[in-house]
Amino acid sequence: MARSNAEHFAGDDALQSLAPMLGIFSRATGLTATVCEEHRGRLRMMARKATRALTLPCDIIKSDPELNSRCAQSDLSHVQLAHRLGRYVIYECHAGMVDIAVPVPGTTRTSVLTGQVLPRPLPEEERERLTRGLATRRTNAARLRRAFAKTSFMPEWQIEAAAKLLTDLVQYRLSPGAEPNPTPLRTYVAGELLKRRPWLELAGIARLAGVEAAPKIAVAIRVTWPTWRGNVDWQGLNQARELVAAQAPTALTVVAGDKLFVLCSEVEGLQQKVLKFINALRATGLQAAAGVGRPCDNRRDICDSCHEAETALGYRFLTHGDVIFLEAVEPKGERPRVIPAAARDLELLVRLGNQSRAREVLDALILELRQEPQARAWVLDCAIEILALLISGLRDAGNRSDALPGILRHFVTAGFRATTLGEILSLLQSSVEQLISHGHSSPGAPEDLAERVCEYAAQHLADPINLQRLCKETLFVSPSYFSRVFHQAKGIRFADWLAARRIERAKQLLAATEQSVARVADSCGYGDPHYFSRAFRKATGMTPSQYRRESDGRVSR
Repeated sequence: MARSNAEHFAGDDALQSLAPMLGIFSRATGLTATVCEEHRGRLRMMARKATRALTLPCDIIKSDPELNSRCAQSDLSHVQLAHRLGRYVIYECHAGMVDIAVPVPGTTRTSVLTGQVLPRPLPEEERERLTRGLATRRTNAARLRRAFAKTSFMPEWQIEAAAKLLTDLVQYRLSPGAEPNPTPLRTYVAGELLKRRPWLELAGIARLAGVEAAPKIAVAIRVTWPTWRGNVDWQGLNQARELVAAQAPTALTVVAGDKLFVLCSEVEGLQQKVLKFINALRATGLQAAAGVGRPCDNRRDICDSCHEAETALGYRFLTHGDVIFLEAVEPKGERPRVIPAAARDLELLVRLGNQSRAREVLDALILELRQEPQARAWVLDCAIEILALLISGLRDAGNRSDALPGILRHFVTAGFRATTLGEILSLLQSSVEQLISHGHSSPGAPEDLAERVCEYAAQHLADPINLQRLCKETLFVSPSYFSRVFHQAKGIRFADWLAARRIERAKQLLAATEQSVARVADSCGYGDPHYFSRAFRKATGMTPSQYRRESDGRVSR
């Protein structure tokens, strides 16, 4: 049967083109991918690609005819559902594993199955319960237990991203009657490069998307509404990304935070190309400015150039141009201008409510700007940038005052009417003074913010604490701001503080109760007891069992 399936797969030109796609997907995600065809009410495997030789729980389960029949029925019903819906289906099988069924376009019976991952880390008790429920005379319980222990888990968002990537790859290869759209693939590659994924791992997907050469230089573009309206929302950024991507078909364009990043493989004539991007955006009523990093080489990857491009964008008000090359404003071996650094220092001090120090930095900044008497327009642009930066920082810190946009609006109106440099600087000083007062009265002082989180974490040590979600949904501050505030208040990183609290809690439970090590790990927020043992030993110099014995010995003495 295996041979006839292989021959059938090899003989079908359309399905044969799926073979390299399966390999690309497996290398990019680490997931096994299988092409299956429905035949007489059953699914038969036609091709399979795996990243490594790993025994999965499903492979052991299928050695038992009854369990195999249950697996096959679950897969078949979800494959049929995927074809009826015309899109991927994510489902959980009877063994507690997450699988994904992706219909192959242009067929009614062929699909790609992937997944076989856990939706969460399994505590030892749950792993044991699953093993007992699935173990039979034909399935070796010990092998099944080891397979569950070695099975990787993926959070929901990552499973969803894998499903979308596989769908894009399948449709790119086999979309009937129309040219496939490579945009999702190009966006995926650009996003993974910003996460420092090696180019070699993405080269196959990049080739499918028409990208042959690795990016050599990055361009960061800030897109804003005119005057005081501020940055555009994520929908507007995606529309801007599509517009820029149409102007640069050979580059990779992605939205990251509040900016666009364009990763280019050609350095020559880059300034003219970036000006085309900016003019295209301005034609839609938007304002745009771009910063360009240094070209990459064998020792630096594209992420370094992205960081430099963002830095160059921060120097926008030091030049009258729309395109700022880092080399032009921060040459190697020369001291950079101090205004951008001072502005960032001022923004942090305003957010933290440090009034006296913020006023000192403001005075130094005003003095620096006063040294440019012939550059009134430049100073005005610089002042607007500083106020926008301060207001954005206060918003990140959770300040929801309706007065903040009005401060900037008043400065812009009065600043353009001012005739002398002194008038502009006087307006800037009074406006920043108002923002300093708002920073001092913003909801939640830094110390209070840190204490709130400590109190919350102490009550939820057994739960997974997602700092990103906590900052977004509860604290209403950015994670980077919270991290700085916490370190300033406690003198330690939040992750290190949380780990220390969990270890202290584990010590108490080991010394005062007879709970198993796995139960103690689960009670302290460690889903994997093996990881808990390693963390405990690193923190205390002994394993949990050794610590318990030492504690018992101290009590008995």
